[in-house]
Amino acid sequence: MPAASVCVVKFTLDIDHDTVTLAAEFSGYTEEMYLEADISFRGEPLCQDRYFVNNHSVFHRSIHLSKNHILYSTAHEQERLWSPENPALFDITLRLVVKGIVVDTVESYFGMRKIHTRDGITYLNNRPYYFKLILDQGYWKDGILTAPSDDDFVKDIRIMKEMGFNGCRKHQKVEDSRFLYHADKMGFLVWGEMASACLFTDKGIAAYAKEWFEVLRRDYNHPSIVAWVPFNESWSIPNVDSCKRQQDQTLGMYHLLKSLDATRLVVNNDGWEMTRSDICAIQNYAHGSGREPEKQAFFKRSMQDKDILQSDLIYGFCYTQLSDVEQETNGLLTYDRIPKCDPAKIREINSRYRHNIVIR
Repeated sequence: MPAASVCVVKFTLDIDHDTVTLAAEFSGYTEEMYLEADISFRGEPLCQDRYFVNNHSVFHRSIHLSKNHILYSTAHEQERLWSPENPALFDITLRLVVKGIVVDTVESYFGMRKIHTRDGITYLNNRPYYFKLILDQGYWKDGILTAPSDDDFVKDIRIMKEMGFNGCRKHQKVEDSRFLYHADKMGFLVWGEMASACLFTDKGIAAYAKEWFEVLRRDYNHPSIVAWVPFNESWSIPNVDSCKRQQDQTLGMYHLLKSLDATRLVVNNDGWEMTRSDICAIQNYAHGSGREPEKQAFFKRSMQDKDILQSDLIYGFCYTQLSDVEQETNGLLTYDRIPKCDPAKIREINSRYRHNIVIR
C-alpha cells in the first residue's frame, strides 16, 4: 500500500463551457505531491497537465477540453457529446506523483452529457429529447438480483435497444456497476432507484438518506444515469397526501439529491402523489384485468389515440416491464429472457412515438 493513493475521483461535466471539473480525494499526504492528468478522445490526445496537490483532503480542478486545440464546428461538438445515439466517451489517466515517483495510477472515462428541463420539456445536450423507457427490475431466475454473468447485462441492454427503447428505469434496486458500465459504453439511459423502506420511521429516514449518499458516491460518474428516483408509488410514505412529515421527507430527499448532484433530474415519487419533482411521472394502472373487458378495451383505444401519443403534455413513457419476475408476468420477455413476441414489432410500435419535439 503506497504512502499516498487516490481514493475517490469525481467528474462534473459542463458541455456549455466544454469543461470537466475533476475532484479527487487522497489517502495519505506528503510534500511535493502532484496529480498528472492525460485526457484523450477516441485515441486523440486532448489535454495533458500537472497539478500541485496541497494538504486539503479534496482536490478540485477544472479542465478546458478545447484549450490549445483547434476549435470544433457544431457538428464536431455534437460528435463529442454522450447520448444513446452517440455514446462518446473520453478516456482519462490520472497519476499521483510523490517526489518524482508515480505512486498510484487511475484509469477511467467520462461522457460529456447534460440533462435538464425547461418549460415542461426535457433536454438532452440542450436539445429536446423524448424518453422511451422500459422498467427493468434486474431479476434473474438463477441469481435473483445478481446476474449470472457480465454478458447477461450486455444481452439485456442490447435487446432493449433492439426493441426501440432508449433507456430503462431500474426498479427497486441499486444496479450493479457493471450494468452501468455497459450502459455507458453502449448508449443507454438509466433512471437510478433504490429499494423502498417498508415503514415511515425516524430510523428509516436516517438510513435512507445515508444509503443515498453511498449510491451517489459510487455512481456519480456514469453518464448513462440521467435521473434519480428516491420514492416509488408512495411506498414508506403512504400518507404523503396529507402528512406534513412525509411531505417534508420527500422535499428533503429532493433537495438532498440536488445538493449532492446538480447534474441530474430527480423524479421524486414516481406514481401519482408528488411534492417537488423535475418530471411528473404518472403510473397508469387503468388497463383493467381479464374480468374487465370494457376497461381493457378503453385502455387499448386510448393507447392508440394519436392525439395522446403526440400530445405536447407528454415527453416520454416507461413500459412495465422487460421480463417476467416471479408472479409478475407482464414482461416483454419471459423470466428466462425469451421474447414473447417479435422484438422488431415492439421497435415498430415504439417508432410511432415522437422523435422530434416541436417547441411552440
